Amino acid sequence: GKTTLVNLLLGLIEPQSGVITIDGADLLQYDLTRWRAWVASCGQDDYLFQTSLRENLLFLNPNASEETIWRVLEAVRLADFVRQLPQGLGTQVGEHGKQLSGGERQRLLLARTLLRESPLYLFDEPTANLDLATAREVVQNLLDWTKPSAVILISHQAIGFDRMDEILILEAGKVVQRGKHDELCNSNGYYAQLWQNNG
Repeated sequence: GKTTLVNLLLGLIEPQSGVITIDGADLLQYDLTRWRAWVASCGQDDYLFQTSLRENLLFLNPNASEETIWRVLEAVRLADFVRQLPQGLGTQVGEHGKQLSGGERQRLLLARTLLRESPLYLFDEPTANLDLATAREVVQNLLDWTKPSAVILISHQAIGFDRMDEILILEAGKVVQRGKHDELCNSNGYYAQLWQNNG
């Protein structure tokens, strides 16, 4: 499924058949360490370190300014939560972020990824553990923040898909629908139903 897709895009596993091409060249011909350095990826199960909120945020970009940190926290709707903490950004998150709720943990991972400043962002289920209203705000802010970088958004929720250049619907590892938002909405297929439910 989608985890396999993410691992393929990052060059962590090799395709059993076919190729992944970047500018017409097989991904496996690239320096994969360099390729991964260009991609800022964020998944539900990414690691949070047993240290402070600030240290976790700065892990991918130690030079991020205080102003930028707060801007990115606003973008993922986590700033108010952090301001209310007695130790603010110095708050310890615990092992694997266990001091945080699922939604707080997810938004912290998103904030850390946005601070990376990359030409390509890969978001895997960025709205996991978020209520629908917050999810809509966060995804719109992610897409605004990452301009003009390329974005690959993998999600079971069709939030923000109307801003995508192309949408692929996967089922059992195969592409069953492909196109732009308006085209797919008019097709009366799976995507149209998905968009109607939570787009």
